[in-house]
Amino acid sequence: MPWSDWQFWVVTLMALGGVILVVRPLLPTKRPSGRCGTCPSGTNTDEAKGQRTPLTIEGRRTKQSRRSSSKS
Repeated sequence: MPWSDWQFWVVTLMALGGVILVVRPLLPTKRPSGRCGTCPSGTNTDEAKGQRTPLTIEGRRTKQSRRSSSKS
């Protein structure tokens, strides 16, 4: 091993950086429980969730979508 060669250390640091870039997305992340992951404001409110679109099959509503739309 060329411990005294500066090029060895540069390439070693670049390889470690590459390993970190590859492994980091695979690791689980810790998220605060009160935040919504998809909302820009980070809040978990009913307004942020939005309205659901009724389910249709070939342009006709299903039984479930009729029940959910009558509740709204």
